[in-house]
Amino acid sequence: EKSCEQAASFELRSTDLAAAMTEIDDAFSLLDEEPETCEEALGDLTVEQLMGHMNLLKRNLLNLEDSILTERLVKDTTTEKVMTKAPGSHILTIFSRSGSKGEGITSKDVKRIVPIVRKVVSVLTYSRDSTSSGGQNLDKLASLLTTLFTPDPSELDKNYQVLVYEESEENGAGRGTKRKAVDFFSDQTSTSAGEGKPRTLALWCFSCSVAMKQLEKLGVHSLIITSGTLSPIEGTLESFGVPFPVVLENKHVIDAQKQLWGGVLSSGPGGTVLDASFGQRDQPAYVRDLGRVLQLLAGFVPDGLLLAFHSYSQKEQVLRSWRESGIYDQIGSQKPIFDEPRNNHELQHTMEGYNRALGAKSSNGAILAAVCRGKLSEGIDFTDRQCRMVVMVGIPYPNRSDLRVILKQNFLDSNGKEGDG
Repeated sequence: EKSCEQAASFELRSTDLAAAMTEIDDAFSLLDEEPETCEEALGDLTVEQLMGHMNLLKRNLLNLEDSILTERLVKDTTTEKVMTKAPGSHILTIFSRSGSKGEGITSKDVKRIVPIVRKVVSVLTYSRDSTSSGGQNLDKLASLLTTLFTPDPSELDKNYQVLVYEESEENGAGRGTKRKAVDFFSDQTSTSAGEGKPRTLALWCFSCSVAMKQLEKLGVHSLIITSGTLSPIEGTLESFGVPFPVVLENKHVIDAQKQLWGGVLSSGPGGTVLDASFGQRDQPAYVRDLGRVLQLLAGFVPDGLLLAFHSYSQKEQVLRSWRESGIYDQIGSQKPIFDEPRNNHELQHTMEGYNRALGAKSSNGAILAAVCRGKLSEGIDFTDRQCRMVVMVGIPYPNRSDLRVILKQNFLDSNGKEGDG
């Protein structure tokens, strides 16, 4: 579901627009200095005709840059963030708004812009040795325009949310693309660099049905979705938004009544409440009793034990506290602890060590400290001796202060009755 939503979403940063205009300037230079190398890319247009279209396109982008800056940012009462938040169709207003630097972009302009973007990308591709850009930012813009003007405005309101917000230092600074401020045919210059902070225009999709319906329109012959976490299947099928005439639900590979046990441990050996919420999880008494629980479990659970944390930072903080207090060594006397690394290249070494510890003679097993939604939580099958017990430290809820999570909750509240959620 999340993958489908992200595939149908876009974010257009000020640096993306700057880079797209740099690509236009690069293409101008190539057409002006090396027209013979671009003949195949021109197609049925002359150099002068393509330059004229490119000049108009750059004016459109300069105007879009100004249009984004004119959006009034206010503090949103739901998220406590300063931004513009509006239904999906508002992005059409932002794109179509005309200004002193050029005309806005409307649905009728897409038929002109997309072919011109393809020709500009071809010019840059044919002369790749002459420029560092390959038209990637212009191609991204063309994909956004195609998505933007394909659905009915009511569909944009139903499935999308528009946001405009100022870029933070870490997201905006240092990653911009230096570009020429003046185009070849006018003295129009960019204002975003000098007036206010750079902004991001986001079009976020909150329904996986959008991507699914796009696949259906492409005439995909067969679409197979398989997962162990699609239940309850009825709500999942409704959220997809396309019919699935064949649905197969298999029973679990084990007898859950006889081979599976689940429980909640509310307090530790010292009587401390095992509350893994953000406000309590760093308390020394909690961390200490959590370690004692794991030490006791390690003493009687055979083979492998998976210890799952909410995040890498939580895992690292707990393991560090255990090392400083000596609890880590006490647990290690029962089972050695292997720590899921942040880096992919270290993961294989960690897993090899974990499996060696499980296979050693007179081994009491091992503990693998991992992260929910981390590298070890998806696509790896822990069979038999690799996992006899999973200890979940808290519940891996999404970050409730994350903007996208908040907006998704709002979307489900208002549209859940129609299927999504």
